[in-house]
Amino acid sequence: MRFRYREMVYRPGYYDFSNDDREEWFPNGIFNYNVSRLIRDLAADETVKETNTPWLNTAVRTSVPVGETIAHCHGLGQMEEEHIQAANLERPLIFIELAPDSFNLIDGHHRLEKARREGITALPAWMVDAHAAVRYLGSEAEYSTYVGYWNSKVEDIGDAAAYNGLFCLSPAPLQERDLTGRHIWNRMSLCLNECRRVEVYSEEQWFTLFRLNGNLFCGESEAYKPSIRCQAPYRITSEMIERASEHFEDWYGNARFSEELRMRRKEVKRSIRHADVLMACVRVFSEY
Repeated sequence: MRFRYREMVYRPGYYDFSNDDREEWFPNGIFNYNVSRLIRDLAADETVKETNTPWLNTAVRTSVPVGETIAHCHGLGQMEEEHIQAANLERPLIFIELAPDSFNLIDGHHRLEKARREGITALPAWMVDAHAAVRYLGSEAEYSTYVGYWNSKVEDIGDAAAYNGLFCLSPAPLQERDLTGRHIWNRMSLCLNECRRVEVYSEEQWFTLFRLNGNLFCGESEAYKPSIRCQAPYRITSEMIERASEHFEDWYGNARFSEELRMRRKEVKRSIRHADVLMACVRVFSEY
């Protein structure tokens, strides 16, 4: 998989920065994040079927290794003992994307320390991408400043002419097993936020995945010409990914070229539109 970064666009007056939740804030340099409001919205998304916060559709629920996370966190030595003892390890940690593919912990420091003491190796976590996280900044002024900060990082990455404007996804710090179609869909959504265009390679073909008006689409590659043209652009839904993931093991199994598997692949192609591309999505987004 390859993706191309795009700049963030400042939209004055577009987001609501009212500080109705003042209980907990997290200062990250010159930026302050409304942690209370983010916790509330993430919890609502888990309990309400039709969410009122569609921007959190890209938030990924996963788990993180305790030791590796502690090694990349600051301020763990300045915590009150009573808060460590009272920490609820079932509550997910919350990370926000501060710079492209760089996530910072903004909620859960006491839980990390308690888990370390008790010998727990992994904790649940939310990964919130930058385009969702900006809604939880403290003010319009911080939002405006952040857009400039983000775009400066994109420009730094863009100086790497050797990659021709395309950049390989850095290894993710997360490991997750028993992935479902929903997990893979969430990972796709996280990558396909407003700052990236993703290209997926499938059986000697390249296809572009992109987001438009909150929907995911597949089209022809901009960097490579697919050997077979797909009817592009066509919409990809979570149901399509879930259906494809059911057949994934057989699709990429060891018996790939058996006659039985050929017939099964033929049947899947009849029932799932552009099955080759969808299987490539399942493979790519389940690997990182």
